[in-house]
Amino acid sequence: MAIAIISVSANGPKKKELIGQFLERVSAGAQIIKTSHLYETFDNKELRAASFFSLVLSVETDMTARLFYEFLSQILMQLDGDEKLECLLVDYRGHIERTPKLTLPHPECHKKAYIMIPLSEMEPEWEHPVLKKKASELAQEVFWPGWGSFYASKESLLDF
Repeated sequence: MAIAIISVSANGPKKKELIGQFLERVSAGAQIIKTSHLYETFDNKELRAASFFSLVLSVETDMTARLFYEFLSQILMQLDGDEKLECLLVDYRGHIERTPKLTLPHPECHKKAYIMIPLSEMEPEWEHPVLKKKASELAQEVFWPGWGSFYASKESLLDF
């Protein structure tokens, strides 16, 4: 079994429900171990036009990295309609891979507050396999005032 870390974000009027549906479908193929809190986030310092709901979760799976990536891609295709849903495979048991189809760890994860801050809350000691920095360090590097705010307690995420 392997531990994978996933970031999921959604926007639109039903973003909370969309994340709930995503978590439900992920749990059909992997065991959810832990989730961060749910955050309302912004990905652009200047515009702050559209808000997203974002969270990070760790799962245990018996799929290979490539098969798990395909599994997540299928869920995205099923759920991504009028609403915007983003799912990023941030890490797969510290595996480093660079192929045209899959790059691990996710090549931009360490630059995104909406990934690193929830990841730091959930697993502050997680170490980026390439940069050799802890999630807590990377979260401090990408923090900017107004990046987002706490939305809901993790105990209610699967109850949408």
